[in-house]
Amino acid sequence: MRVLALNLAFVLLLVASEGRAAAFLRWSQLAGSGMASGASQSNGSQVNQYDESTPLGSLLSEGIVEQVDGGVAVQTVGYRVSLQARNLLFYNEPDDLTNNAFVVHANGQADWYNAIRGSGSVALQFDFFDLGSGFATPEAVALSLTSPHRQPDLVDPLAAEVRRLHFNEVYDVDVIGALGLPTRTFTDAYGQIQQSLGPGLMPDGLAADFSLGWAAPGFGNDTNGDGNLDVGEAQFTYDFGAANSFVIARSQDSGKRSALGFTAEGFFGGTPQPIPEPGTAVMIGMGLAVLAGRRRTAPPGV
Repeated sequence: MRVLALNLAFVLLLVASEGRAAAFLRWSQLAGSGMASGASQSNGSQVNQYDESTPLGSLLSEGIVEQVDGGVAVQTVGYRVSLQARNLLFYNEPDDLTNNAFVVHANGQADWYNAIRGSGSVALQFDFFDLGSGFATPEAVALSLTSPHRQPDLVDPLAAEVRRLHFNEVYDVDVIGALGLPTRTFTDAYGQIQQSLGPGLMPDGLAADFSLGWAAPGFGNDTNGDGNLDVGEAQFTYDFGAANSFVIARSQDSGKRSALGFTAEGFFGGTPQPIPEPGTAVMIGMGLAVLAGRRRTAPPGV
């Protein structure tokens, strides 16, 4: 009986670990600011731009975002992304269509491409809401920053230079609203992330959370040695606990181009139980059936 219980526990542990490993966010934009040309899409991506003339507080993108686990959407909330700060942006270059933009791709991945001058700053605000509340009732989301999902030149053919992500981009994440207090964990295969930087780097005078040591030729993650940080060479995640609102800022670093992706390592503000995949459900059923059969045939007292 003890062996059977251990086998069943192993199956259930496998199910739980399988669900956690497959968790991610899938973004679906319903409205956005679009590209400067007026088009909303480029190569299948919805490119929501801003520049020095964009008013602070402008809505860049809104829609729904799903917590997907094991291929199943286990929870859905509304989201809004707005321009919270901008100063001394680097743009008006031949590749400026994706220099400064929040982008939602056709497969539901989301990236933020940003470019500032050395003393510039820029920040986006991410707000999450209960679905169906008309963007009125906050909802907590566990958000992760990660390496960009797509090279900018795959979004816009003119954006080849944006792949030259420079080193020591300095970022900070603040939480606003009543829900959530971030707890930070990270994966960092190439030692790119420097944490707990000194004060005075951000517009509010506070310390930044991390910088990304990117793109010196031959640096550990520049595997082809070309001085560019390509998707696949940038490998990191920086995870935050659930909150209803995040302000993600970049400020006063070496300047020019950088990029972040957005996903989720955890669940929306809590831990809903994922719906198992069909194969996993069969495994559970088999385990329970075997256990029940053994109990029927076991002699008394076992």
